Amino acid sequence: MTETTTGAGSLGREASIIGYGAALAALSLAGGTEAEAAVVPLSFDPGSLSFLPGPTYGTYVALLAEGDTVATFLQQNDNAGKSFGNNWSGTGFRQVAAGSTISTGQVFDSVIALAPDFEGTLTFGFITDADQVGWFSVSFVTGGAVTWLDGAFETTGSSILAGQSVAVPLPASLPLLGLSTLALGALGVRRMRAQKSA
Repeated sequence: MTETTTGAGSLGREASIIGYGAALAALSLAGGTEAEAAVVPLSFDPGSLSFLPGPTYGTYVALLAEGDTVATFLQQNDNAGKSFGNNWSGTGFRQVAAGSTISTGQVFDSVIALAPDFEGTLTFGFITDADQVGWFSVSFVTGGAVTWLDGAFETTGSSILAGQSVAVPLPASLPLLGLSTLALGALGVRRMRAQKSA
């Protein structure tokens, strides 16, 4: 005959094991949410710039992350070229390949000069005057519009990969499954020991 203990002491230990596992799982889930918030998509104002014959002073373009302006630059699209530059702000640019790392320790240029007949799609990394980095892709058409296609911004000051649109969080279900298994295993061992001693 086995005796079942229902006292507060045994229930308290079981609850504390399960509570500890749940607390660790919650910390893991919180970490995943934080990672997702680090990389946000960019939008552009304006989204494209028509070709204007003759030399122009250019148009200011704002890079927006979650509705806030993170950088501005001056874009030209005229007979003088398809160049863009920071116009004395702290923003810098560099041409990058898809998948390459963009970080604050790299060299960025204040101006990117492209010929008026340049055509194609390029990806650029940028750095803000607050030492935060991001990337954007631009389509250039000879005699046509300059169009900003896609981009992302790293809000924490860490590096970002060109083409990365969101941070990759740790899958929260795996730590939760592991901790649950551990808690249930500890509960089973405790019950087995209680049955042997009875």
